[in-house]
Amino acid sequence: KDVGVAKGPPSIIKTNKALYGVWSMMLVRCSDPKHISYKDYGGRGIRVCERWRSFENFVADMSPRPSMLHTLDRKEANGNYEPSNCVWATGKTQARNKRASLFLLHPVSKVWVPAAEIAEYMGVSYQVMRYRLLKEGKWNPKTADEVRSVYITAAEIYDIST
Repeated sequence: KDVGVAKGPPSIIKTNKALYGVWSMMLVRCSDPKHISYKDYGGRGIRVCERWRSFENFVADMSPRPSMLHTLDRKEANGNYEPSNCVWATGKTQARNKRASLFLLHPVSKVWVPAAEIAEYMGVSYQVMRYRLLKEGKWNPKTADEVRSVYITAAEIYDIST
């Protein structure tokens, strides 16, 4: 099956080399069982939408990349690579938007946010926050699947899509 080798004017690739790297790795992770990360992407059923099999369409939808510190992130960790589910995110944001992330109810906004966000709000390390909440009997984390109906990604909290 064609994994989406860029066709068309080489100038679009030449002027978007870094973006081309992001795009090609996205395709490989989702379609090549021999790739080291396939088990976490294609092996879990994560796909690249038909539109993004064309590099030109990917560029049209995801340009410009805010900075080289931003990487492609799926807002819904179990969702596909498609325009409605992807944003550019920093490493900090992506670290909070993983399948294994734990979520707590924010004391002010009353929405489920990554536990690391609560630690940041409290001005302490994640370990100190967890210890304090455990000691007080208030450590009630949820997984993303458990809070899906009220799930708010770090990308949405920080409005990094713009």
